[in-house]
Amino acid sequence: MHQNDKLIKEEYLKLLFPIMFSVLGGTINAIIDSVFVSSRLGGNCLAAVNISMPIYLILCTLGSLFSYGCYFLSAKYMGRTETKKAEKFYHSAIFFSLVTGIVIMILGLIFVGPISDLLANKSAYRDYVKEYCTVIFAGSVPFIICYVPSLYLHLEAKKKDISITVAIMVAVDVILDYLFLYPLNMGMKGAALASVLAVIVSTVYSFYALERGVSNYSFSLSKLRPYRIKDILEYGSVSSLGNLYDAIKLICINHIILNAMGATGSHIWAVINTLSELTLIISTGVSRTGAPMLSVFNTGRENGRIRSLVKLECEIGVILSAIFGLILFGFNDQIEGIFSLNNNLAFPIACLGISTVFSTIGTIIEVYLNAIGKNRLSNVMVCLRRLVFIVLAALMLSGAGSFIWLFLVIGSILPILAYLVIAAFLVKGSKKTDRPLSYFGLLDDILERENKVLDFSIKANVSDVCDASEKILSFCEINGLPDNLIMKLGLSIEELLTVIIDKEANLENIDLRVFCHMGVAGINVRCAGFSYNPFEDTESDDDYLIGIDMLRKMAEIIKYSYTLGLNTISIMFEYEEEKSAG
Repeated sequence: MHQNDKLIKEEYLKLLFPIMFSVLGGTINAIIDSVFVSSRLGGNCLAAVNISMPIYLILCTLGSLFSYGCYFLSAKYMGRTETKKAEKFYHSAIFFSLVTGIVIMILGLIFVGPISDLLANKSAYRDYVKEYCTVIFAGSVPFIICYVPSLYLHLEAKKKDISITVAIMVAVDVILDYLFLYPLNMGMKGAALASVLAVIVSTVYSFYALERGVSNYSFSLSKLRPYRIKDILEYGSVSSLGNLYDAIKLICINHIILNAMGATGSHIWAVINTLSELTLIISTGVSRTGAPMLSVFNTGRENGRIRSLVKLECEIGVILSAIFGLILFGFNDQIEGIFSLNNNLAFPIACLGISTVFSTIGTIIEVYLNAIGKNRLSNVMVCLRRLVFIVLAALMLSGAGSFIWLFLVIGSILPILAYLVIAAFLVKGSKKTDRPLSYFGLLDDILERENKVLDFSIKANVSDVCDASEKILSFCEINGLPDNLIMKLGLSIEELLTVIIDKEANLENIDLRVFCHMGVAGINVRCAGFSYNPFEDTESDDDYLIGIDMLRKMAEIIKYSYTLGLNTISIMFEYEEEKSAG
């Protein structure tokens, strides 16, 4: 009987593909616009959409700053089974998104002229850029707030609704792009307006889906207020700065390629950059799916499960990235046709495919560091990967002709090497303290080293419940816990697991964690299935729950949460630790 990863893998894979197709958010509209614009309006307008992409990224920056910050903190407090605090962050995300969206809309519409000059570098694309950006700025509020319900649907594990939200956005945008660009002939404004309306429709649905059925997050106007802004900014900075760096990076590389390769290079780069947004489905989707799980596991210092999940992310991320890169390379001729391009894209697309593998690993590292609370290091890695190294690589290769596209590969490899060096220095420094860190993961393993924690998994049957009880009693004896506490823990696990197994007929696996530290001993039980808290069960017979009632009276602390499709029950007891002689 040992810890297995079956429960983690099952829940991760259930969420993976819905999340993968939701990560593009607002930028998926720019991709759709690029296809329609290149087909209907030509290469110059396609380049203008690409030049306007920093505006999308800035809106993503502001939306993700508050939404991701609140999302991580809600996951953290759900890990502590503090649902009321988690809901406060949800309302705070809505509040800041609304206020920020209104401010950006006003400022954007006032300064759209100078902004267009900056983006287009006063080139022939300037008027197209201004026309497109005017409408995008007008839709700032929906572009910024759309992140809130999307992320919280993830926390609620509403997989079907996540997929429906993305499908609505894509379908509405495709239909409106065709209508506005062809029958109505609205030009660049029509393409931008289609994006805004698609985001509005999908966001309205996602808020509705979040509130429907069982949900920890119910909107209330009276709760709409800011809450712990410092913490929100700290946790949201990684995602938001990443989008900001992308915007700066895009402006820099647009200028580098325009100066190095002229209009031909700009047209190729417009296509490659559009395809790079598609690679986010994998590089960001894989890491975002596991992010709240990592935050929950880190709250409980479940290092074994953290390592298992990161390993799973890397395996899936590398495989999917490699497949995606091969598909892009195999269809490079068709891609040239879709974007009405006469240039050969084989080499640039090959570079993009290879870089996707390393970018996925880099993103996993960044999100992992943020989820375990190492926000500053995560911010450093984001800056290196999404701005510094890739722009430097583009500058170094600006005179290399067609080999300039190697900057994509070089810029994605260097950040991983940099992290390995930084992690080695941090681990070396930690060895001088009483809390040395593990290499690569930078985790504190003191509980494991002192045998103060026991993680294992069981099958949902009576036989395994009995074996689990014996294993827990042995753990308690090894750690010298008082006899009365050992009896309480033994009763706790048997009574609780029996009730859960009887209630959920389709339950297969249960993860258990037993710990004792600083005068507190407890048990964490985690399982999948429908939301069920045995301590609030009012429908079952009294005889059925007599053991649960007894457990309620014995335990000092009992907490329950249902997040990411998982039930988590924590039961804790206080005791006096024996003082060592002398």
